Amino acid sequence: MNTGTARRYYIELRGSSNYKYFGAAKNLKGVRELLFKENEDKKQLNIKKKKDARNFEKVINIHYFGYCDEANEHLLQQEVKIQKKLEKMDLKILKKYKH
Repeated sequence: MNTGTARRYYIELRGSSNYKYFGAAKNLKGVRELLFKENEDKKQLNIKKKKDARNFEKVINIHYFGYCDEANEHLLQQEVKIQKKLEKMDLKILKKYKH
């Protein structure tokens, strides 16, 4: 039996050091409770991930990506100042290399 086929016949608990439960052993009281707890933990983690994704969508919107920056006068003024400053610096560098 290859490893891919064997995995269908047993359950391995996360965090256990290679304990594998085959056949009826999967239905033993303590094992079943551990498996149920592990499944509940996975469900809770998935619920938390979904909540985080929804919160992310609330925070990240078109303003985050700057699609509405043209409406912000202060930002546009600052952008023009910086652009002029960079153009002056570029001219100085070009003059240096021409001579």
